[in-house]
Amino acid sequence: MAVSTDALPARVRHRFPIFERLVYINSCSQGALSDAVRDAYASYLADWDEHGAPWEYWVGRLDAARTSVSGLLNAEEDEIAITTSVSAGVDAIVSASSTSGPRQTGRFPSSASRQPSTSRRLSSQ
Repeated sequence: MAVSTDALPARVRHRFPIFERLVYINSCSQGALSDAVRDAYASYLADWDEHGAPWEYWVGRLDAARTSVSGLLNAEEDEIAITTSVSAGVDAIVSASSTSGPRQTGRFPSSASRQPSTSRRLSSQ
């Protein structure tokens, strides 16, 4: 089922306060914050004030995020890894991978232009 994205900017632009005064083109990990992200961050900070840093509470929150993402992607929960970024996740995989044996090149779906830190890590292995 195809979904038209023609009207998407008009439907969501108001959810990003920075767009009221700036053209924001940094789409990396520090992209423009929507009102929903700001609300979630405020909730996170309120939880921290209320609960402190009990391990069980935060692991429960992480498990809830994993459950939500697995439903969105139609995947099993144990197939979902929550990381701080794509680069951190790929770095963890590459760091855990064996570097012995014949090297295979050109099989990883990344390029220096899209994930420069990941590409540097891969090329150093």
